[in-house]
Amino acid sequence: MLENAQENGHSLENLQRGGGTREAQKNRYEAQKQIRKEQGPPPEGHDYDEFPYASTKQGGAGAHVEPVPSEENQAVGRDLGQFYKKNGINENDSFDIKITD
Repeated sequence: MLENAQENGHSLENLQRGGGTREAQKNRYEAQKQIRKEQGPPPEGHDYDEFPYASTKQGGAGAHVEPVPSEENQAVGRDLGQFYKKNGINENDSFDIKITD
């Protein structure tokens, strides 16, 4: 997912955490609006996932979106929430993503 997003021009650097649940829901809706219009709901057992993350200021319209297995998407969401908490990343704080094996 992240590699595909990078190939489509999205940076993994200098992301800023957004303003909470309401903003993330709006970003998720805006990010997924086009793919849902063109393809309908995701395949069974999958969710649409977006990058930049809906929980960031960069999320929303123009994000890279693709179907991913639901369990994977939910696990990544939990991990991202823990990352924010563990590292004290609050609204407007910047962070980078590093892909490792």
